Amino acid sequence: MKSTPAISNVSSATTVPNIVIDKAQITWRSMTRQEVPTLAKVEQEHILQTLKIARGNRTHAANILGISLRTLRNKIRQYRDQGVFIAPNRAGRVSNKERALLEGKVSA
Repeated sequence: MKSTPAISNVSSATTVPNIVIDKAQITWRSMTRQEVPTLAKVEQEHILQTLKIARGNRTHAANILGISLRTLRNKIRQYRDQGVFIAPNRAGRVSNKERALLEGKVSA
């Protein structure tokens, strides 16, 4: 289920907005123009973190990200060409407990 980000009210110039997406809270901090990452870098970090959460299982990572497995494979190939280390696909099955955690049905 996709949700739209909810941004809390900003009361002053020094307050940084909080964004809540599916129970995950992201707090933004003030950055200089040089510190702001590119969208491609943010996407790469998001994909790599999702692969960690899915313990290397690309099918589950693609489902979590809401993209096709082919798109995920193409992104991984692109990152490897750029010199980013990505572990080989995890062999084996995901347990029912891991699946429930990935789907958000059970809290850790």
